Amino acid sequence: MYSITVQTHFWAGHSVQLPDGSNEPVHNHNFAVSAKVSAEKLNDKNMVMDFLDLAKPLDETANKLSGKNLGRIEYFRQKGQTAEVIAEYFYEKFEKILTGNVKLDHITVAESHGCTGIFSG
Repeated sequence: MYSITVQTHFWAGHSVQLPDGSNEPVHNHNFAVSAKVSAEKLNDKNMVMDFLDLAKPLDETANKLSGKNLGRIEYFRQKGQTAEVIAEYFYEKFEKILTGNVKLDHITVAESHGCTGIFSG
């Protein structure tokens, strides 16, 4: 099995529900998002896929969220604004673009150093 990973960043505000049921104040993070894809065998160029072909849609998706308050986007109003839900959002976008024998393993979202959420299908 061969794998590659690409990463991008975006800045956005979010608020998550605290254990007592209240919501924390909206605050900002420079989220780091990584997409890991794998293939059983390499393509005719001896790669899983071109890094740029994976990085471009990751950047485009991140750019749509950059500078936004995630709580104002319907997807996150319905599901929540945690790193895990943000990872799920990216996963749903990426699962649709991969072709051939390339499979999406998981999306990782870090909201601060050492604090990550992961979603895999």
